[in-house]
Amino acid sequence: MGFSLEQVFFKITLAVIPCLIFALIVYIRDKHRPEPLWLIVLSFGLGIVAFLLNLLLSWYPHSIFQGGGDTIIQKAIHVFAVIALPEELCKFIMVRGLLFRNRDSFTEPIDGIVYAVMVGMGFAAIENVVYVMKYGAGYGILRMFSAIPAHAMLGVFMGFYLGIAKFTRRKKKRFTVLGLFIPIAFHGFYNFFLFVHFIPGMWIGAGICLLLAFFFSARAISIHQRFSPYNPDNPRFAHLHRKPIRFLGDGSGGQVSSI
Repeated sequence: MGFSLEQVFFKITLAVIPCLIFALIVYIRDKHRPEPLWLIVLSFGLGIVAFLLNLLLSWYPHSIFQGGGDTIIQKAIHVFAVIALPEELCKFIMVRGLLFRNRDSFTEPIDGIVYAVMVGMGFAAIENVVYVMKYGAGYGILRMFSAIPAHAMLGVFMGFYLGIAKFTRRKKKRFTVLGLFIPIAFHGFYNFFLFVHFIPGMWIGAGICLLLAFFFSARAISIHQRFSPYNPDNPRFAHLHRKPIRFLGDGSGGQVSSI
């Protein structure tokens, strides 16, 4: 069955707009030193690249574990190893492998959250387009309140730990690993509760996962905001706002002006 141009436009809009809204919400939370717009757009685009990379990595596992089997163990293997692991790994590669290295713009821990969420929203946008075109607008509305915010909060988790890893000399590897492991774990458990549909009421677990993720995501953003070196209310970096000093990663020749 074909679609008219108007139907295609409507479905693509329905699929993409929620992702842009969540991306905007996180972007404006980076209030002390916002990221350049071009880098935000690039991060979103890298999310689309991550989706395409995931298709390549997960094609063979998906062909083996079609439907995930009928037992709890088979479902668990499917959601964790076949879905959560490759998806989060591909997003992680874009954030840690590319954006993490930008010294001029990645200048405070919350930047990790911003970049990871943008990558996650780019991934979710193209994934959402595929689902909406295949299953209809109703499915897009459902994902607007489930999968899309889940992808955004997965980005917060990943970016929170990578933001710490970027600016710590101790336990850098530990926080980097957590930046990958925590999103995989949450993603896996969220999908597990949805996939084990043969046990009545298991879907409630997915809702609880979303509520917990929302709480911890808000907390993570608040922590990185509060301890930002550009936050004038942060006593640890109060000297940054009194006089120009040397600060690694600033694009103005190593100087940070008083604000």
